[in-house]
Amino acid sequence: LNFLYKTEPALYENQFDVAGFEFEVLDGCGDLRQNSIDCIFLEVGYEREDTKVHFSDVETYLEKYDYQLCGIYEIMRHLDDKRKISYSNNLYIKKHLIANR
Repeated sequence: LNFLYKTEPALYENQFDVAGFEFEVLDGCGDLRQNSIDCIFLEVGYEREDTKVHFSDVETYLEKYDYQLCGIYEIMRHLDDKRKISYSNNLYIKKHLIANR
């Protein structure tokens, strides 16, 4: 889980390996609508398991704080069935930063 936030004049990044506890970390950041976290980069799973947050849960959670999915990176296929996606690293950005661009 990576956070990018800007405090003039610098850009800061924090990275955490939280293995399925992403929502607890995000909840601990306070109101995501009001803070300076502009981008969130996190690993999401496409199957329900304890060590990853599920893609649809992340979408629902971050949508209510006005983040939009802007990139899917490092797609990992399921070990037993390469047709399935196991997990990926997804980039979410505040909607006001990408509006009308």
